[in-house]
Amino acid sequence: MDELTQKISKFLLANSNSSAREIGKEIGFSKNAVNSCLYANEGTHFSKEGLTPPLWKNLGDSSETETAEIELAAFDHDESSEDFEAENEDQEDDWTRLNTEDQQAYLAIKTFVDCGAQISKEDRRRMNQLKERIRRSKRNEESLVEREERKTENKAKYATKVNEKVSELWSADEQHKYAIEALSSQFESNLRKLAYGHLISRNEKLFEQEDEGEIEIRQVKGRKQVEAVSSSIDTRLSNLENMSDEDLVSSTVRFAWISRGRTSRPDAKSTTEMLPQFEEDDDVKFYRSRFLRILQRI
Repeated sequence: MDELTQKISKFLLANSNSSAREIGKEIGFSKNAVNSCLYANEGTHFSKEGLTPPLWKNLGDSSETETAEIELAAFDHDESSEDFEAENEDQEDDWTRLNTEDQQAYLAIKTFVDCGAQISKEDRRRMNQLKERIRRSKRNEESLVEREERKTENKAKYATKVNEKVSELWSADEQHKYAIEALSSQFESNLRKLAYGHLISRNEKLFEQEDEGEIEIRQVKGRKQVEAVSSSIDTRLSNLENMSDEDLVSSTVRFAWISRGRTSRPDAKSTTEMLPQFEEDDDVKFYRSRFLRILQRI
């Protein structure tokens, strides 16, 4: 075992579950050097938890439990499961949907959680599995109509909350300005996608090294993109056109609120940079005229 490995191992004996930055700071080595050593000896001297950043310990560390905070962070980065502590409160009484064995497991683990005790990762995963069974049981009892009604109700509640927040923080002039900016940004982004589709569907070399087979593959991809983006633009415009003036304003303002903070790429090529004649296309002219009429109603 080399000197750095020995120092890390000695530090982790007293400081299990430490990040590379913390280890390096204490033993006098750079984070990069420590990281290289940890990963080189993973599975032989050290093991890590899948966090961001990873937390390291000596291989064979006898500690089989972690604090609730560490476990929660681990599940925040585990796409295969959802943190059971984030569930709706009204689901706490639904454990009776489980079979007898699962009910006992649920109540046993929940007792530990409620008491603030440490739980093992295995128990936390087990609880997530039980919560998922409860959710599936509830979904199976819902009819398609009930499910759609619930979705509609949830959307309405969300829209009301956003409208209240917008009215509180944005003046009428700001709402008008931001709605037009957000909608215009989305429209121009879609036109750039359409222009790119037209560009790559052209029957000519875009790159010197392209052969006929590669050109054909690129053309097919381009035609598919043109078809998909054209359909998306038409659908979006039709939905906006069919709204009442009141719904159009409120929905576009909500869209602006949801889109706040997002900026378009400053280096994004314009449609005319990609295809000089793009704006002369009849379909593009038609899309623009429809869009301008929609903006005039906001």
